[in-house]
Amino acid sequence: MSVVRWIGVWVALVAALGGISDAWGDEPVEYTIADAPRYDYYRDADWSVIDRLPNMIGDYFGGTGIGFQGTATIDRLFVVANDLDSPNPLPGGGTVLMITEPGPVGVFSSTVGSVQDIQQLLRTAAPLPAATQVGTIAENATVTTAINVGQIQALVTGTPDAFDVIPVAAPPGTYQAVVDQSFQARNTLAGTTQFNASNSGAILQGGADTFNGGEDLDAFYFYDYQVAVNVVSPAAGTGGLGRSKFAEGGSLVPRDRVMFDYGNYGNVITSGGVRLNRFVPGFEKTFLGGMASVEARFPFAANVATDIMTTGMGATNQGDAAFGDIGIYGKVLVLYRPTHLITAGLGVIVPTAEATSVTLTNGMPLLRVDNDAVYLQPFVACAWTPNDRFFAQSVLQLDLAANGNRVSVNTDGTGLTQAGRLTDANHLFWDVAFGYWLYQDNRRGATGITGVAPVVEFHYTEAITDADRVTAGPFQVGNFAGDLHMLNIVAGLQTTFGAGHNLSVAYTGPLTGEANRQVDGGLRLFYSRQFGAN
Repeated sequence: MSVVRWIGVWVALVAALGGISDAWGDEPVEYTIADAPRYDYYRDADWSVIDRLPNMIGDYFGGTGIGFQGTATIDRLFVVANDLDSPNPLPGGGTVLMITEPGPVGVFSSTVGSVQDIQQLLRTAAPLPAATQVGTIAENATVTTAINVGQIQALVTGTPDAFDVIPVAAPPGTYQAVVDQSFQARNTLAGTTQFNASNSGAILQGGADTFNGGEDLDAFYFYDYQVAVNVVSPAAGTGGLGRSKFAEGGSLVPRDRVMFDYGNYGNVITSGGVRLNRFVPGFEKTFLGGMASVEARFPFAANVATDIMTTGMGATNQGDAAFGDIGIYGKVLVLYRPTHLITAGLGVIVPTAEATSVTLTNGMPLLRVDNDAVYLQPFVACAWTPNDRFFAQSVLQLDLAANGNRVSVNTDGTGLTQAGRLTDANHLFWDVAFGYWLYQDNRRGATGITGVAPVVEFHYTEAITDADRVTAGPFQVGNFAGDLHMLNIVAGLQTTFGAGHNLSVAYTGPLTGEANRQVDGGLRLFYSRQFGAN
């Protein structure tokens, strides 16, 4: 269903409240923010929507999960086939050059990463760094050029500088087999050995600027040891805790209260999934005579994997304690009758959570996604209590990314460099709750259990824009799962105690398939202590 249709359905629901309310015999007199004296009048009635409306319980929203895919080069070795004598006379200009000399040939490790690095050192007369031999190839030294003799001659005479790099073809497969053995001995991660043609080449000894035959060449064959990477991470900018929604413990009525929200969620989006234990203390304070309020939520968790360790496929660690993004919500009661009300407000999600990083278990950093994004969450909500037992409430909310998160990627094994920004998809939330008070004790000063109401909630989330992807070298970062269309159900019990104590106990689970769920299910506990009249 399109966003326009969802909004249309919700507007129709709000509009219908007035007619339904009148059918139940309410006075057709509305209370708005401009009618402050009437607020107390309705509060003095035998019952009102304010007295009978508990907080919503809410589900879980993790934001748009990100995938990190590509190939990481974690080691590089090179083979030197030196003192290769070119034939004299040279073969015809259209013939590629093939030279073979007696072996063996060495496999080396060094700080130089390419034949271009060697070329630059030779051109500046700088000493070549020391190389450590890590293997021996019991084969002849050989080179086959990737261009013909005429092209080589044009190359060396056509540039003013010496030590031109002559492109070469891949050496015999026996070279790669020995290099692979050397890589395996040096690395604990499973990977594959690849010949790096662009970093390989041959150079004329002595920096000769002509090529007429009889010159000596040194051939440098570079090989990369590569690890395939496929890691699923929690949404960038959430610290792995998920992003706050108003419906998670939100009260449509402005109230003075302190609150504590706990969620235990199974198989949260990560590579392999984890069980998330999230804790969200907070408070709400009214102003404008109880007509408006501001609340703040401070999430943290005991086992969040924001610093992901990986062997390439999946995460190897389960996470640590972490602080999430602070959520701040302001709302105002814009219309009130004894049986229904309408509230509107704005939430701001502040980026206080940690960055997300991916590191190979050998210590090489691969990815960092900083937590920079601010999210704006405008919402409008309505509630209906046709009698002193039944209640229904609904929230329509947007989740809008005001900016993106910086992405840094290690594209070549030398370190992280900024590659772009990831901007999360924008989302629409539609939350609906129904409940019925089975038991109520409204006596002034009553103690113990004063109210019990079973509740059921439905929470729909739809992506209304596409999330970004960032491509950097051999890597891609972003949303590979497609747009989210998620429907969750929450079933539980609202219980009130004494003066102002409320406890919500519920279970949330998905009603959509694997591709459109962010948890397999979760326990929801919410406690609030209310102060004052509301």
